[in-house]
Amino acid sequence: MQRAKTRNPKVDAFLDGLAHAERDTIDLLRDMVLGISDEISEQIKWNGPSFCIDGDDRLTMRLAPKGGLQMIFHCGAKGAADKVVDFKDTTGRMTWPAANRGVLSIDTKDDILAEADGLKNLFGSWIFAAR
Repeated sequence: MQRAKTRNPKVDAFLDGLAHAERDTIDLLRDMVLGISDEISEQIKWNGPSFCIDGDDRLTMRLAPKGGLQMIFHCGAKGAADKVVDFKDTTGRMTWPAANRGVLSIDTKDDILAEADGLKNLFGSWIFAAR
């Protein structure tokens, strides 16, 4: 997968300081999400990379300290509790702790590469549906 040209250097610096065991997988996911659209940017939220559209966070990576990753699908802070999102989990792998907040556990880097098109579609569908 080609490296995204829109990585935020502040996110790179934050991740460099963590020295997380899954750094290659984290960067693979960052490039995947950032490659969806030039409208998507990234910053740090909840101590992990977060992906925004129109300045609002919509997809945030949870970095477990002992390894393991999750992607949190959310509607940001502004009016999030009442937001209704027209979205379907095409993977069947997500859990939904709230009606507008989903969690996708990320497996190995090889699994991500094997499911790259489906995951990229899932991430993009959420970001634009929750806009």
